[in-house]
Amino acid sequence: MIHKVTLKNFKLHASTEIEAAPITVFIGPNNSGKSSIFQALLSLRQAAALKRPSLCEPDFSQRGLLIIDIGEFGDVVRQGERDIRISAEGTVSVSEREPYGPEVKVEFEVWVRDNRLAFHKGSLSVPVPRTRPRSWIETNLAEGDADSRRWVWEWRGPVQEFSIIRLRSVPGQPTIQLGLTLADHFGLLNTGSVTAETGFPPERQLEAISFQQFLVDAPRRLLASIHPIFPLRGWEAWGYPLGDVAPENLFQLGLKERAEALVNTLVYRDAELERLSKWLEELHEPLLRLKFAPGKRVVIRSKTPAGNGAEALLVNEGTGANQLPFILIPVGLAHENETILLWEPEAHLHPRLQSELTRLVLRIAKNENKQFFIETHSEHVLHALLHAVARGELGTDDLAIYFFENIHGEAKARRLKVNDKGQVEGGLPGFFDKALEELSEYLDALRIK
Repeated sequence: MIHKVTLKNFKLHASTEIEAAPITVFIGPNNSGKSSIFQALLSLRQAAALKRPSLCEPDFSQRGLLIIDIGEFGDVVRQGERDIRISAEGTVSVSEREPYGPEVKVEFEVWVRDNRLAFHKGSLSVPVPRTRPRSWIETNLAEGDADSRRWVWEWRGPVQEFSIIRLRSVPGQPTIQLGLTLADHFGLLNTGSVTAETGFPPERQLEAISFQQFLVDAPRRLLASIHPIFPLRGWEAWGYPLGDVAPENLFQLGLKERAEALVNTLVYRDAELERLSKWLEELHEPLLRLKFAPGKRVVIRSKTPAGNGAEALLVNEGTGANQLPFILIPVGLAHENETILLWEPEAHLHPRLQSELTRLVLRIAKNENKQFFIETHSEHVLHALLHAVARGELGTDDLAIYFFENIHGEAKARRLKVNDKGQVEGGLPGFFDKALEELSEYLDALRIK
């Protein structure tokens, strides 16, 4: 789950800091820098997954990992600057099988110069193991207290600095030293040596090596917990090729590839189809039926929840009916404590459905502990969120609304203050003022007649 994002010299952002909440909403005019927050996070996610030293050079030979193409470095670095800086803070969940949970806090900052990783620094705050004596993690970690240990790194390249973490199985007994190297790519960390003193228990060595790998993977885990739902979505064909296995993810670069992945996910994962059907029924929207056609193709048909049993090709049902599966399936696949980047949930949806979808998203966020970043231009989406605050269904600390402006070519983002009545101090910029302007124009037109 993401706690904070900071951008410097990325597109319109000279310096922008976002303090995230469980529901974080971006509003404002077009070309004001809202989407850049999503693009920066996804660019880091992709570069870390590929373990490459460059930010803006997609590797088209690995399409399964491609999620975004932001062009060349010159297309995203702020005019007149050479460096881009991006920092992120968040927590990575730990499974019950791992003895160092329940979650680890990750902080890092990267500097990109001329499209190459030039500098990175960060820290990992690791809880003292819940199933081991407190002395299991020795404190040559930089900082610590009774409940956690914090390890700090800093890399300036090209020499890889070597860091050591010492673990002790029980007080007074032999130790094991774990080496971590600082990487010259966006994965940030690599594994190093493991040196155990004579008498260190072999079974604890395996735990120590697992712990070492967990630390190395923590920054990538944080970025991999970010799931985009792109604004361009929908099934455009009557049927799609049937693959041999379920896809690993739904985040391919092109709409065609995402559409195929979505269909194959539903074919091979019955639970996801069942959950999607439940959510669609709550929204009083057409249910999906998958049928197989010659040539290993899957046909997508729809059926109204309270209809007479008649079915139709979903592609013939209109643009709106195509939107919801592309939103809800990725939401369902995300795990607890992960972050969903949702572009314009209102696209092609009737105002009633915009409100109902927002209320459903809120229930999912609360019941399944998932975080949402939402970029929207819809008053109906915003009103549904604010009304939830007024009803006590959403706390004021659980909702962050940021208003973006483009002021002389620079993105400015400010957090709007929401009270417990669901009211925004000073109103919603760009929303009600436009409605009043249109009402005044209408009244003037009536007076003329």
